[in-house]
Amino acid sequence: KMEFVSADGTIRQLDVELPSYEGKPDDWTNLVQSAGFAGGKLFIVDLNDGFFAVDTENGELTDYTKTVAESIMGVIPLGEQLALLTRNGVRLMDAAEGTLLAEDEELSNALGVLENNTDTPIYPIMIAAGGSADELYYVSHEGIFYHKQGGSTSEQLANGELISVGDGSLSFRELARFDDEHFVVFAVDSLGTEHCYSYTYDANASAVPEKQLKVYALEDSVVLQQVVSMFQKQNQDVFVKKTIGMSGDDSMTAEDAIKTLNTEIMAGNGPDVLVLDGLPVDSYVEKGILSDISSFVADVDKAEGLFTNITDACKKDGVIYEVPLRFYCMFAEKDEGIGTLCGSPGQLAAAVQSAADQGTPVFAPLPAEMFLYTLYDVYSASWKTDGGIDAEGLKSCLEAAKTIYDLDGYEEKDRISYSSMIDLYQGQALYGTIGSGSSSRVMGKARISIGTVDGTRDVCDLYGVESARAGSFELLCGEGQKSFLPLVCLGLAESAKDNGMAQDFISLALSMDAQKQMTHGFSINRKAYEDVCENMEEYSIGGSDQDGTQFGYEVKKLDASQRDALTAMLESLEVPIWNDRVVMELVVNEGTGYLRGEKSLEDTVGAITQKVLLYVSE
Repeated sequence: KMEFVSADGTIRQLDVELPSYEGKPDDWTNLVQSAGFAGGKLFIVDLNDGFFAVDTENGELTDYTKTVAESIMGVIPLGEQLALLTRNGVRLMDAAEGTLLAEDEELSNALGVLENNTDTPIYPIMIAAGGSADELYYVSHEGIFYHKQGGSTSEQLANGELISVGDGSLSFRELARFDDEHFVVFAVDSLGTEHCYSYTYDANASAVPEKQLKVYALEDSVVLQQVVSMFQKQNQDVFVKKTIGMSGDDSMTAEDAIKTLNTEIMAGNGPDVLVLDGLPVDSYVEKGILSDISSFVADVDKAEGLFTNITDACKKDGVIYEVPLRFYCMFAEKDEGIGTLCGSPGQLAAAVQSAADQGTPVFAPLPAEMFLYTLYDVYSASWKTDGGIDAEGLKSCLEAAKTIYDLDGYEEKDRISYSSMIDLYQGQALYGTIGSGSSSRVMGKARISIGTVDGTRDVCDLYGVESARAGSFELLCGEGQKSFLPLVCLGLAESAKDNGMAQDFISLALSMDAQKQMTHGFSINRKAYEDVCENMEEYSIGGSDQDGTQFGYEVKKLDASQRDALTAMLESLEVPIWNDRVVMELVVNEGTGYLRGEKSLEDTVGAITQKVLLYVSE
C-alpha cells in the first residue's frame, strides 16, 4: 500500500499489486523498498530488484527492469530526472520518457560502486536536484559537492574531513537543497540513531583553516572519525589533518607504514596525536616519543568517571602514555549444559571436544583466520616477552586452534559463505564477530560461538539468543588473565606536549559528550556507558539462512541484574592484548597454513618466532 499526500494534507491510498517474492524463504511477501516521483510518474523498486512505473490511478505496473539491465537498490527523484542507484554505480534516467541518459563518467567515478546491506533506503551517497535540469548536488563521506552533468569535474562545497558527514558510520537518507547556499542532510548511524545536519555555504569562507592539528593512525576507524568530526564542530578555526598509514588503496603493509612513520618522527615531522592501535608502543615509550597524559585522564575520571581498570592496565611504570577511547572483549556463547571455556588453550580444546558428538556441529563453518584472530585476542598478552615471543605459549594456542578447526570436519568449501567475515575482522575493524556464530546457534546449527562483543547492544542480543535457545555466555579468557582489546588508543607526542589543541583533542575524546557519539565498543567513560545501558532501544530480530531455516527473537534492554553482571565483567578486565598489528598478522598468516594442513606445527612456530624476534629487534 502507498499513500499520496496533497499540499492541504488530504491522503489518498493506492494499492499496488506486486509480483511474488522470488527469494528465500519462500513465504516472504514482496515489498516496495524504494519509491520516487519524478517527471510526473511514480517509480518503485521491489525486493526482487524489479523496477516499475506505477499508474497512480489504478496501481498497475509498467516493468522497466530490463531497460536498466542492472540490479537497482533504490531511486532518487531529481525533478524531470530519476537517479537509479545500482550495484554498479549511479545512472540517470529521463523520467518522463522512461529512457536512460548517456552515462556521466565523472559522476560515476565520483560516486563509485554503491552498497546497501540493509532492508531500508539508506545509502553511502545521496543526491538532490540543482537549480536547472543539468545541475545536481550530492553528499558522501567525502563532503558535499556540486556537479554539472557532462562536466569534467565536481566542485567540493564542503570537505567531509571538516564536517559530520565524514563520519564513516553514517548512511544517508536524504539530501535536501533549499537554494544554492542552504542544505540539510538526513542520516542514520550504525546503531540506528537518526541525525539531521544543516549546512550553509559561504563562498568567502576559508576552505581549510590555517591552524592544523596532526593526527596519525595506522588504520582509519569510525570511532576516530567521530572524534575528529566533533572536535572540528567545536573548533572551526582548526583543521584536523588525519593521516592514515594503511589506507587500503595501496599495497602498504603494517611494517612498511610503521617504518615510514618512524622516519617522519625522527625527522621532526611527526604527528601531534597518535592513534597507537597496532603501533610498537613499548618502543615509543623507551625512545621518549610519547608524553605523559596521566593528568588529562585523571581530570576526566574525577569529573565523569572512567573504567580505571582499563586505564590502569595501560600504564607503564605507573605512567599513562596511551588511553583507549573504547574497548571490547571476547565472549563465548554456548548451549545449555556446556561447561566453562576459560583457562589454558589446552583446557579450551578439551572443553569444546566434550561438546561434540551431540548430533549438532560445535561451531559454525568459520574460516581459519577467524579462529586465529579470536584466540590471538584471548591469549596473546601472555606470549609477550622482552625480546620476542613465548614459543611454548604460542604452540599451545595453535594446537588448540587446530583442534577447534578440525572438530566438525568441514570441508574448505563449506567455509566459503563465512569468509566475508574476515574483512570485518582486520585490525581496528574487529567489531562484534560473535554474532556470526550465535545466529547459527539460535537456529540449532552450532553449539558454541566465540568472538568479540562490540558493546552493550551485542550483549542485549546474546540475551535475546538465549531467550530463543537455552544457553549462557561468559568472558572468554586465558588462565588467570582477563584480556581486552583497546580501541583507538590515543597518545600525545612528546614534541607536542605543550600543544593546547592536542591536549584539548584528547580531553574531548574522553568526555561523555564525545563518547556518546561513538558507535563501536564499550565506552571508557562511565557516564556514557550508563547512558547507553539506560537508553538502549528494544527491537526484534528475524531472518533465515541460505537453506531457508528461520529464526527470530526479541532484544530487550538490560534489566538491573543483567546490567550489574555486565558492569562486573567489564570491571574484571585486567590486561590489554598484544596490540601490535605486525605481530598479529604474522601469527594469523603463518597459522592459517598450519590449520589448513599445509605446514607442520614446528615449522609454523619456528617461522613466527623468528620473524617476531627480527621485528622486535628492529
